[in-house]
Amino acid sequence: MATTLAQAYFEIEQRLRAVGIAESRREAELLVRAVTGCSMLDVHTHPERTLDTASVERLDRLVEQRVQSRVPIQYLVGSVVFYGLDVAVTPAVLIPRPETETLVAGIVATYRRVGVEPRRILDIGCGSGCIALALAREFRSAQVVGWDVSESALAVAHANAERNGIANAIFERVDVFDCVPLERRFDLIVSNPPYIAADEYAQLEPELHHEPRVALTDDGDGLRFFRRFAEVFPDLLSADGCFALECGFGQSRAIAELLAEAKVVIASDEAGIERFVIGSYCFSHPVLRNFSLHETRVLS
Repeated sequence: MATTLAQAYFEIEQRLRAVGIAESRREAELLVRAVTGCSMLDVHTHPERTLDTASVERLDRLVEQRVQSRVPIQYLVGSVVFYGLDVAVTPAVLIPRPETETLVAGIVATYRRVGVEPRRILDIGCGSGCIALALAREFRSAQVVGWDVSESALAVAHANAERNGIANAIFERVDVFDCVPLERRFDLIVSNPPYIAADEYAQLEPELHHEPRVALTDDGDGLRFFRRFAEVFPDLLSADGCFALECGFGQSRAIAELLAEAKVVIASDEAGIERFVIGSYCFSHPVLRNFSLHETRVLS
């Protein structure tokens, strides 16, 4: 491993590129920044800066994990930016995806457009807390609740709330398959549940096998959670509540059929894949009439 900043960056990029990692330049920058705190500007302006032995050794270990074991870059650097939040991630939680960020942006933009703000929000399978926390920051007067079955995931979500200074979100250990009717109801339920079918899981790229299996697959046909949602949403949603779900390729129409008692709209992600199912048992809900993913989000 090289000893100067410029050499370290160059060699890491080359090692990543050699094993076919597409974004080798960006990942090299992330690794160098995580270990040394130096940006690409520093690489260009102070290329001769010498790295200490500890930094060189740590970089080498991280690169080996990325190259040999294909550990996701997000786990190696320990965080990811999600909807403007600095979200810590560990192997206990799913890595937030751009598609999920797109769903959050669509929810926020649509509620703002129609002039409505949900008072109580539920995120089922909250993982790192990224969805719940993004919505809590955007809808500051709302009470946001995140459910997960994993204590380790809930610990990460709690830490992310503190990390981002968000006080109007709480996280609870609840299994949606065991939950009983609650006195409280929610104006908005959001979920990015495990939707990968068991026969597809084995074919996933190696990086995905480092993420928690229970957050990716239901070990069935990928629709188990959506069947459960069809059972419990009428009891969890307020009379004029709305739900917004992320799903996999080719699943949206089957999910719409499962949720046939509700009025449902389907929205595509930026790649044109029908990725989101939005619905309500209030057929005149303004979010249904106006939902759009093509809106610039407004940050307060």
